[in-house]
Amino acid sequence: KNLNSWDAETGTLRWTKTLLPKVLDPIIVASAAIAGDRIIWTTKPRQKDSASQIIVTDLDGKVLSRFDAHGRSPLHLTAFRNYFTSSCITADGRLLSAINFAGSTIDTYDLNIGIRLHSQKIILKDRSMIRLGDDQKTLFVRRSGKSILRFDMESGKELPPLGEGEPEIKEVNISAHG
Repeated sequence: KNLNSWDAETGTLRWTKTLLPKVLDPIIVASAAIAGDRIIWTTKPRQKDSASQIIVTDLDGKVLSRFDAHGRSPLHLTAFRNYFTSSCITADGRLLSAINFAGSTIDTYDLNIGIRLHSQKIILKDRSMIRLGDDQKTLFVRRSGKSILRFDMESGKELPPLGEGEPEIKEVNISAHG
């Protein structure tokens, strides 16, 4: 759980900083992502019927918030901002949305105060994934062979879908205004 800085011209390591806070057990950390001035960590459930935890720290490891994720499936963070994945985080690190495959929902959390803002109950298909628009407000939901659903990430309000009537949408480009 280190942050490494590499020199792009020479390919040599410039520096390394250990980011794992002392309050976390390295055995249970599932994933982490840097967003804004913070690091968002997730843990593996300790037991079969327990939830993943979300821990938000500053870059020095001070815990800002810590709470249980809803559902019983492991929560994995991904830092790919341009692709559909199973989770997405706003660039400022304030909001996190993640697919809860066990509950067939997409849960959105306010990471500043550690609460779930809303949960979208949807029929998830094989390879269902989400993506945050470049506007940092619109959440896109791709379901295999279906139109792309859209939601306002903060309020959960459903927006008109994209590709209604299309047999299958595999990729989408999102303009800066969503």
